[in-house]
Amino acid sequence: MHNGSLHEWLHSNEDKAKILDFRLRVKIALGIAKGLSWLHHGYRLHVTHGSISTRCILLDQNFEPKISNFWEAKIWSKNDTALSWSLFPVAEYSCLGSYKQDMYCFGVVLLELVTGKEPHELASSRNLFDHSPCLLDADKDLLGKGINDLILEFLQLACDCVKFLPNERPTMLEVYDKLKTISQGRNDD
Repeated sequence: MHNGSLHEWLHSNEDKAKILDFRLRVKIALGIAKGLSWLHHGYRLHVTHGSISTRCILLDQNFEPKISNFWEAKIWSKNDTALSWSLFPVAEYSCLGSYKQDMYCFGVVLLELVTGKEPHELASSRNLFDHSPCLLDADKDLLGKGINDLILEFLQLACDCVKFLPNERPTMLEVYDKLKTISQGRNDD
Protein backbone atom coordinates (compact mmCIF):
# COMPACT_ATOMS: atom_id res chain seq x y z
CA MET A 1 0.00 0.00 0.00
CA HIS A 2 1.16 3.46 -0.87
CA ASN A 3 1.26 4.81 2.69
CA GLY A 4 2.28 1.64 4.52
CA SER A 5 0.73 0.72 7.85
CA LEU A 6 -1.10 2.91 10.34
CA HIS A 7 1.46 1.86 12.94
CA GLU A 8 4.26 3.44 10.89
CA TRP A 9 2.36 6.74 10.76
CA LEU A 10 1.50 6.85 14.45
CA HIS A 11 4.74 5.52 15.91
CA SER A 12 7.63 6.36 13.57
CA ASN A 13 10.61 8.38 14.70
CA GLU A 14 9.75 10.96 12.05
CA ASP A 15 7.04 13.57 12.48
CA LYS A 16 4.56 11.57 10.40
CA ALA A 17 1.97 11.54 13.19
CA LYS A 18 1.67 15.34 12.98
CA ILE A 19 0.27 14.93 9.47
CA LEU A 20 -2.55 12.85 10.91
CA ASP A 21 -4.87 15.55 12.20
CA PHE A 22 -7.98 14.60 14.15
CA ARG A 23 -10.29 14.56 11.12
CA LEU A 24 -7.95 12.20 9.26
CA ARG A 25 -7.66 9.92 12.31
CA VAL A 26 -11.45 9.77 12.58
CA LYS A 27 -11.69 9.03 8.83
CA ILE A 28 -9.27 6.12 9.27
CA ALA A 29 -11.14 4.82 12.34
CA LEU A 30 -14.46 5.09 10.48
CA GLY A 31 -13.07 3.14 7.52
CA ILE A 32 -11.79 0.36 9.79
CA ALA A 33 -15.12 0.24 11.66
CA LYS A 34 -16.99 0.04 8.36
CA GLY A 35 -14.87 -2.92 7.26
CA LEU A 36 -15.17 -4.73 10.59
CA SER A 37 -18.93 -4.06 10.68
CA TRP A 38 -19.26 -5.67 7.28
CA LEU A 39 -17.22 -8.66 8.45
CA HIS A 40 -19.09 -9.04 11.76
CA HIS A 41 -22.60 -8.44 10.45
CA GLY A 42 -22.34 -9.76 6.89
CA TYR A 43 -25.24 -11.28 5.03
CA ARG A 44 -24.66 -15.05 5.21
CA LEU A 45 -21.36 -15.55 6.95
CA HIS A 46 -19.76 -13.49 9.66
CA VAL A 47 -16.01 -13.15 10.10
CA THR A 48 -13.97 -12.17 13.12
CA HIS A 49 -10.45 -10.94 12.46
CA GLY A 50 -8.83 -12.25 15.63
CA SER A 51 -5.86 -9.87 15.84
CA ILE A 52 -6.71 -6.37 14.61
CA SER A 53 -3.95 -3.83 15.27
CA THR A 54 -2.40 -0.73 13.75
CA ARG A 55 0.19 -3.01 12.11
CA CYS A 56 -2.47 -4.75 10.01
CA ILE A 57 -4.20 -1.54 8.92
CA LEU A 58 -2.75 -0.49 5.58
CA LEU A 59 -3.32 3.00 4.16
CA ASP A 60 -3.73 3.76 0.47
CA GLN A 61 -2.71 7.01 -1.23
CA ASN A 62 -5.88 8.73 0.13
CA PHE A 63 -5.38 7.33 3.65
CA GLU A 64 -8.30 4.95 3.17
CA PRO A 65 -7.67 2.02 5.54
CA LYS A 66 -7.49 -1.58 4.34
CA ILE A 67 -7.61 -4.44 6.83
CA SER A 68 -4.98 -7.13 6.29
CA ASN A 69 -3.47 -10.17 8.06
CA PHE A 70 -6.42 -12.52 8.39
CA TRP A 71 -4.33 -15.42 9.74
CA GLU A 72 -6.41 -15.72 12.91
CA ALA A 73 -9.76 -14.99 11.28
CA LYS A 74 -12.70 -17.21 12.04
CA ILE A 75 -15.80 -17.70 9.94
CA TRP A 76 -19.16 -17.94 11.71
CA SER A 77 -22.56 -19.03 10.48
CA LYS A 78 -25.49 -16.63 10.57
CA ASN A 79 -26.53 -17.94 14.01
CA ASP A 80 -23.02 -17.19 15.36
CA THR A 81 -21.86 -20.77 15.70
CA ALA A 82 -18.34 -21.41 14.55
CA LEU A 83 -18.08 -23.35 11.34
CA SER A 84 -15.93 -26.45 11.28
CA TRP A 85 -12.98 -24.66 9.71
CA SER A 86 -11.15 -21.37 9.90
CA LEU A 87 -8.35 -19.67 8.03
CA PHE A 88 -6.00 -20.44 10.91
CA PRO A 89 -6.76 -23.86 12.42
CA VAL A 90 -5.30 -23.12 15.88
CA ALA A 91 -7.82 -20.28 16.30
CA GLU A 92 -10.63 -22.77 15.94
CA TYR A 93 -9.71 -24.43 19.23
CA SER A 94 -8.89 -21.32 21.23
CA CYS A 95 -10.71 -18.23 22.44
CA LEU A 96 -9.45 -16.27 19.45
CA GLY A 97 -11.92 -14.97 16.96
CA SER A 98 -14.79 -13.68 19.06
CA TYR A 99 -16.60 -10.47 18.22
CA LYS A 100 -15.78 -9.02 21.62
CA GLN A 101 -12.08 -9.79 21.21
CA ASP A 102 -12.16 -7.92 17.90
CA MET A 103 -13.93 -5.07 19.70
CA TYR A 104 -11.26 -4.94 22.40
CA CYS A 105 -8.44 -4.93 19.83
CA PHE A 106 -10.22 -2.26 17.82
CA GLY A 107 -10.56 -0.22 21.00
CA VAL A 108 -6.78 -0.39 21.41
CA VAL A 109 -6.43 0.85 17.80
CA LEU A 110 -8.77 3.75 18.65
CA LEU A 111 -6.72 4.53 21.76
CA GLU A 112 -3.54 4.55 19.68
CA LEU A 113 -5.19 6.92 17.19
CA VAL A 114 -6.33 9.41 19.83
CA THR A 115 -3.35 9.22 22.21
CA GLY A 116 -0.49 8.56 19.79
CA LYS A 117 0.84 5.99 22.27
CA GLU A 118 1.98 2.42 21.64
CA PRO A 119 -0.16 -0.33 23.22
CA HIS A 120 2.44 -1.04 25.91
CA GLU A 121 2.40 2.67 26.83
CA LEU A 122 -1.39 2.63 27.10
CA ALA A 123 -1.25 0.03 29.86
CA SER A 124 0.31 2.60 32.21
CA SER A 125 -2.49 5.11 31.63
CA ARG A 126 -4.77 4.40 34.58
CA ASN A 127 -7.53 6.78 33.43
CA LEU A 128 -8.11 4.95 30.17
CA PHE A 129 -8.76 1.60 31.73
CA ASP A 130 -10.69 3.04 34.68
CA HIS A 131 -13.04 4.39 32.00
CA SER A 132 -12.66 7.96 33.13
CA PRO A 133 -10.72 9.41 30.20
CA CYS A 134 -9.71 13.03 30.15
CA LEU A 135 -8.12 15.28 27.57
CA LEU A 136 -4.75 14.86 29.31
CA ASP A 137 -4.70 11.37 27.75
CA ALA A 138 -5.08 12.72 24.19
CA ASP A 139 -2.24 13.37 21.75
CA LYS A 140 -1.09 16.94 22.44
CA ASP A 141 -0.94 17.67 18.68
CA LEU A 142 -4.72 17.23 18.47
CA LEU A 143 -5.74 19.59 21.27
CA GLY A 144 -6.54 23.29 21.20
CA LYS A 145 -8.17 23.38 17.77
CA GLY A 146 -11.76 23.89 18.90
CA ILE A 147 -12.72 20.21 18.77
CA ASN A 148 -11.74 19.05 22.25
CA ASP A 149 -15.33 17.87 22.87
CA LEU A 150 -15.12 15.54 19.84
CA ILE A 151 -11.71 14.28 20.95
CA LEU A 152 -13.16 13.46 24.36
CA GLU A 153 -16.10 11.62 22.70
CA PHE A 154 -13.62 9.61 20.61
CA LEU A 155 -11.61 8.82 23.72
CA GLN A 156 -14.74 7.71 25.60
CA LEU A 157 -15.76 5.47 22.70
CA ALA A 158 -12.31 3.87 22.69
CA CYS A 159 -12.60 3.23 26.44
CA ASP A 160 -16.02 1.64 25.95
CA CYS A 161 -14.45 -0.80 23.49
CA VAL A 162 -11.80 -1.95 25.99
CA LYS A 163 -14.11 -2.49 28.96
CA PHE A 164 -13.02 -5.42 31.09
CA LEU A 165 -16.30 -7.33 30.78
CA PRO A 166 -16.86 -8.31 27.14
CA ASN A 167 -20.66 -8.02 27.33
CA GLU A 168 -20.26 -4.32 28.28
CA ARG A 169 -18.47 -3.55 25.00
CA PRO A 170 -20.53 -2.11 22.14
CA THR A 171 -21.11 -3.88 18.84
CA MET A 172 -19.14 -2.82 15.79
CA LEU A 173 -22.29 -1.32 14.25
CA GLU A 174 -22.80 0.85 17.34
CA VAL A 175 -19.17 1.98 17.15
CA TYR A 176 -19.49 2.72 13.43
CA ASP A 177 -22.58 4.88 14.05
CA LYS A 178 -20.85 6.80 16.85
CA LEU A 179 -17.75 7.37 14.72
CA LYS A 180 -19.96 8.61 11.88
CA THR A 181 -21.49 11.16 14.26
CA ILE A 182 -18.03 12.25 15.46
CA SER A 183 -16.79 12.52 11.85
CA GLN A 184 -19.65 14.90 11.08
CA GLY A 185 -18.55 17.11 13.96
CA ARG A 186 -21.60 16.46 16.09
CA ASN A 187 -21.99 15.32 19.64
CA ASP A 188 -25.42 13.61 19.76
CA ASP A 189 -25.52 12.45 23.39
